[in-house]
Amino acid sequence: MEIFMPLGMRILVVMYWIGGLSGIMIGILAVNQGFSETFFDVQYLLIGQGVVLLAFGSIIFLIAIGMVTGAKWSITMAKRLSAVLVGWAAIGTVLGVYTAYAVTALDSTFVLYGMVAWLLIFGIGAGLIGLSYLMTHGGTVRKYSEYVTTETYAPQSYPPEPKRLPATAKRAVIRCIDCGAELKPGTSYCPACGAPQDV
Repeated sequence: MEIFMPLGMRILVVMYWIGGLSGIMIGILAVNQGFSETFFDVQYLLIGQGVVLLAFGSIIFLIAIGMVTGAKWSITMAKRLSAVLVGWAAIGTVLGVYTAYAVTALDSTFVLYGMVAWLLIFGIGAGLIGLSYLMTHGGTVRKYSEYVTTETYAPQSYPPEPKRLPATAKRAVIRCIDCGAELKPGTSYCPACGAPQDV
């Protein structure tokens, strides 16, 4: 089965694959780091942002799987998620920077700056690219389902080829146009009557 997908949709799917997997990993790291914090406000911010990032990463990953398999719900979900993701990324970036200034441990700041980088790259960047592509290039369910198909087609049946007759070993005999005398290949005049021959 061959799946055709426009270049813009392929780029969007790759961004969703990478964003989904990295969001899941950074979300797990943030939740894990949140449980080891001693300050409750930082702990709640890390756990809260980690859970939201884990949820967004999982949903983005599932949408990428839906786009690759040609599921009709994936385009509608991608539009909705891109809009929500841009809004949450703006809020999450501010919260992440605020939390990073409040945290003194170096390992926590790496997780927080990783979250902020993810929110800027995949939240705002991929969200805006996804929204602009899906809205302006007609990435609707109807048009997208024309590009991607999961139907299996029956093999085409062709009529059997006619039997070919075996080639004869004799060469074709070339004759003069006027008198009918036998000619050698490549002669332009008949040796018997002198008539010009059209080759």
